[in-house]
Amino acid sequence: MNGYKKIYNAERKDKTPYYFPEDVAVYRPFTEIEPPEDENTLVIGFNWITNEWETLSVASAEEVLATQEAIAEIYEMMAGGEA
Repeated sequence: MNGYKKIYNAERKDKTPYYFPEDVAVYRPFTEIEPPEDENTLVIGFNWITNEWETLSVASAEEVLATQEAIAEIYEMMAGGEA
């Protein structure tokens, strides 16, 4: 979109872009800094002092499932095959 810039609402902590005219100043709660796109990253806020998104690294569904299966296998080995 020519003449527009992407901005993000930092209070909503989502990745929905909004479009403002390029010549309009952006003020809080909006920022021009794009949030991270990694699927294993959870946005928890925005730091207005450093102008960075605050994030947490989270496990993927596959990692959680693999961990649960490994725990079940260990339990079965320790319980002598009884689950």
